[in-house]
Amino acid sequence: MRALALAALAILAAVSAQARDCSRTLPDVVLTYPLDLRGFLDCIDDEFAALRRENARLREEAAALRAELAALPAGYLNEDGRVLSPPGRPVASARFVLSSRQPGSGAVSLSLDPAVVEALCARPGGCTLRLSYQAMGFGFDDPRQATAVGPCAFDYDPASGAWFAGRGCSDEAARGTDGTGSAEIAAIAGEGCILADADAARLAGEPFEPDRTRGLYLIARSGGEGRSGQRFRCDLVLE
Repeated sequence: MRALALAALAILAAVSAQARDCSRTLPDVVLTYPLDLRGFLDCIDDEFAALRRENARLREEAAALRAELAALPAGYLNEDGRVLSPPGRPVASARFVLSSRQPGSGAVSLSLDPAVVEALCARPGGCTLRLSYQAMGFGFDDPRQATAVGPCAFDYDPASGAWFAGRGCSDEAARGTDGTGSAEIAAIAGEGCILADADAARLAGEPFEPDRTRGLYLIARSGGEGRSGQRFRCDLVLE
């Protein structure tokens, strides 16, 4: 937007430099008849008309610049369910952040926006996946332990639900089909960060909900290790 404003000011400066000096149309001697000011008033009218035309042209250029800006890809961020990204922009990369505590906090999950996954990972060649676990300690500025997997290739077919995670996110490549009824894991990082094609179970003793619908989930599951109340977070990056 700053570049747009600077461009508009430059255009206005150029217009001002080319503007007519209507003071030259004033009579040399002040007379009493309004007719003596006709040339001056005609000049002013012409200048207003020119400014209106220039204003319309600048509006058109500003609209074109806004359209070009809206077409530029932007990063997507979903932090604990809060989307902090410009709406309507094409997605260049995506980051999903999910925070939890351990031990004993159970599992929390974050549903990945299907449109974002498809935009990045359903295209030819798929996308690159990174998943990390970060133990944060008790203070927000007190990081303790970090474990990361990736990068690895990741492909997702929205038509069939089939997905593939290449080596680099685990010892062996993983593949599965979303929506078949059984949960499958694409990647695991650290003590409790999971990317799966089913949501975390709501009932104790069950790891996942039945995979009856399409959708990928980032899951933070307490592993029961560490001191009570210790925070950790999961970071998933698709690009």
